[in-house]
Amino acid sequence: MLGAVGDTVTTGNVARQAGDGEPQGLSFKAIAALGIVWIVWGSTYMAMRVAVQALPPFELAAARFYVAPAILFAISALRREPWAPWREVRGSAIVGLFLLFAGNGMVVWSVQYIPSGLSALLVASLPLWTLGLESLLGGARPTLTGLAGILLGFVGVVTLMWPGLGAGWNQALWAEVLVLGGTVAWAVGTLIGRRIPVPASSLQNSAWQMLAAAVGFTILTAALREPLVSPSTVPWWAWGAIAYLVVFGSCVAFSAYAWLVQNVRPDLVATYAYVNPVVAVGLGAVFLHEPVTAWTLAGAALIVGSVALVIRGASPAGRRGGTL
Repeated sequence: MLGAVGDTVTTGNVARQAGDGEPQGLSFKAIAALGIVWIVWGSTYMAMRVAVQALPPFELAAARFYVAPAILFAISALRREPWAPWREVRGSAIVGLFLLFAGNGMVVWSVQYIPSGLSALLVASLPLWTLGLESLLGGARPTLTGLAGILLGFVGVVTLMWPGLGAGWNQALWAEVLVLGGTVAWAVGTLIGRRIPVPASSLQNSAWQMLAAAVGFTILTAALREPLVSPSTVPWWAWGAIAYLVVFGSCVAFSAYAWLVQNVRPDLVATYAYVNPVVAVGLGAVFLHEPVTAWTLAGAALIVGSVALVIRGASPAGRRGGTL
């Protein structure tokens, strides 16, 4: 988102292009791009959890999404890409409010109270929500394999949240619920992005999405009266996490993902959906000493398995359109 499934920053035209060309084999470039998307997007959850220790969550999100689009706009200008018309810019802004403002915003707030690995695992349910909502709206219908994946995924979500449910309502449980809410918002934004005009340039599409989210976070920061943190008081490790989110999470990994969806089979691209949470749980346990309980392992196995089933069981039409 969301980072991944967490930090995917594009939809619309890029998603519609997936599978349009002849699939390429796993060349060195394809393997490298997949590795970047797997590792970098999986690690953004840890980076967010580190950064919110020094900055209020929405102030952090606003800063991130002001800087990253500036970089993407600059690259677009260097490529001499024509600027998108207002109608398409408006489409990107609408999508960005769902994906990044609502979706990523709920996740960045929640990592204050729950482990980054748990957040990534809950976000990994994104394909379940996307496929379910799409079928309700008359889109691609899940196969029996896909339907089994959806049901298994919801069992996995309940398994992850079960210890918190037994403890009653507290900040951690609210955070888990908000992560799921952000995941649903991301699924809605993804579906909207396929139905409204957005810039043909994937760089401009994502940049406008991020800029719209940044404006939204600025307004939210003022409304909630989040304390403005002086840059001089932010420790170096927080700056490092912020820089990592901007440069690697939003720019490098995005570029790799944009190349993959245009040059590699959609089912291979979609593997990030079940690799990212495994990376996030591992990094959180090793570097942040986040607990990995039996409930976490069981929920992780169920969700990762369910996402694999959903991706494998997607209808041919859904795969062609880059549904997952």
